[in-house]
Amino acid sequence: MVHQQGSEIEGLCRWCPNHAWVQRYRPGSRGITVHKDLKRHGLLVAVFTLEGSAAFTVCKNRAGDARMSWAAGPGSLVLLRGPGFDGTEDDRSLHAVGGPGSGQRVSLTFRMDSNEELDRPAAPAG
Repeated sequence: MVHQQGSEIEGLCRWCPNHAWVQRYRPGSRGITVHKDLKRHGLLVAVFTLEGSAAFTVCKNRAGDARMSWAAGPGSLVLLRGPGFDGTEDDRSLHAVGGPGSGQRVSLTFRMDSNEELDRPAAPAG
């Protein structure tokens, strides 16, 4: 779907996630503080919320001042820019994820580790 819908965005034809990460946030946990995903996670980071919900905040600064915030709930998808997205060298967003609103939250994240991108053919056009 990324290749099909993002065909106009420079670089996305090369996005081929090679890392999947399942994260479980237990009730009462505080989530993840303000951070950027690693530079080696190129082009795009896709975060699916499978269960529960939590505040997802794109931050203006390391102090955590919100640029925008929303509830990431079951079935939601958050897409974050990685290095190389749309031809930019590095446009990664500072972001934070709060602890689960109630119960637990489970997320599934797909990343492309560009350190492992070895002579991978581009996705077929069309």
